[in-house]
Amino acid sequence: MNEVRRNEAFKGLKAADAFNISNYVHFREPFLNKNIELNQRNEGIYNHNFLDNASEDFPKGAWSVLQDTFGKTAIIRSKLWPGFYAYH
Repeated sequence: MNEVRRNEAFKGLKAADAFNISNYVHFREPFLNKNIELNQRNEGIYNHNFLDNASEDFPKGAWSVLQDTFGKTAIIRSKLWPGFYAYH
């Protein structure tokens, strides 16, 4: 059985990286064929790109990343599902 675990060494993204949508992935079963095949071959454990990247969602631009007024917090919002958002 495959299992995703927390990386205890991860302390968050650097400020410049936090505002880039390509640094976020979906924590769900992959929809993209390249990731489905990777996981079916049990090679996801060797590849950090085993989940679907938010920047590859259809339609393009389905997500936006905004900065708070202090420029410290990234706000990730869905343009398809109003009210669906996350913070980093």
